[in-house]
Amino acid sequence: MQSVNKLLKGLNVLYAEDDDVIKANTSKTLKLFCNDVYEADNGADALELFHQKDVNIVILDYVMPLLDGYNVAKEIRKIDKNIPIFITSSYTEKEKLLSMIG
Repeated sequence: MQSVNKLLKGLNVLYAEDDDVIKANTSKTLKLFCNDVYEADNGADALELFHQKDVNIVILDYVMPLLDGYNVAKEIRKIDKNIPIFITSSYTEKEKLLSMIG
């Protein structure tokens, strides 16, 4: 477990979420384990932070203002095909979720 903690401490996370309560709670937890956590309220800001910061992992809310998580992920993939991207969602509609990967 110690080696996992050491690995995570060296990582910078980009976290985009438009719900302030969820973002605050999740960011607080991420900051316990990771080096830096860069927060964005919308997809456009997330993409801008990705260009400005040294990011190792991306966590995106699926539905956000200005640019949704799916389209942010598509733009990031044009730049870096290997960076881990996690998309979070409160959606339970199977078709909507599957459309993200298809």
